[in-house]
Amino acid sequence: MSNQKFASSHSRHRLRGQMRSVRETSRVTVFGIPVWQVARGPDGARGESHGRARALFAVGDVADGIFAVGGVARGVFALGGVAIGAFALGGVSISLLAGLGGVAISGMRAMGGVAIAPRARGGAEINGSGISGPR
Repeated sequence: MSNQKFASSHSRHRLRGQMRSVRETSRVTVFGIPVWQVARGPDGARGESHGRARALFAVGDVADGIFAVGGVARGVFALGGVAIGAFALGGVSISLLAGLGGVAISGMRAMGGVAIAPRARGGAEINGSGISGPR
């Protein structure tokens, strides 16, 4: 097989893998909210361009829940590329109590490459004492 054919078939295979859609939801609910849900990839039947998971334990392209994991994660405990919550861990984390990430913004404590909070630690810090760099 020539290099061109190999690259072409490899690219198609990779694109097919990215387009796969997953939708799984627990049958058990608490106050009408599923206990867990997984939603990844587009779903043409629902008109969704990306997976949107909403549950107590949510995993998806966009995840909303008490425990949320995803590209964009919003919850009490959030883990994702962009994480928003009381406790957030992500490339960009925005948190109420504690945030950790490349850019971490928090109401209480933040740690990251750029950390903004009353108690901040990181490469570039903006905290109650002002702006500072590494020590």
